[in-house]
Parts: sequence; structure tokens; C-alpha cells
Amino acid sequence: MQKGVILSALEKNRWRRGETANFLGVSRRNIIRKMQKLGIE
Repeated sequence: MQKGVILSALEKNRWRRGETANFLGVSRRNIIRKMQKLGIE
């Protein structure tokens, strides 16, 4: 998953990680790990 995709989804979901994870079809924990790996806070 690319940084731009995650950032776009986060903005669309008002930076709510749980809603963003549901939107992208991944677990909340997975989205948090990806954010940490890509340096997104």
C-alpha cells in the first residue's frame, strides 16, 4: 500500500484510523503499522 493511498484515505475519513482501515479493507492494527513504517503521524 502506497503512502499517497493511505494519506488520501485518512483525509477522506477525517484521520480516524479505524474508519480508514475499514475503508481500505484492512485491520486497524495493519493501518497503524503501515503509518508507522511510512512515517505518517
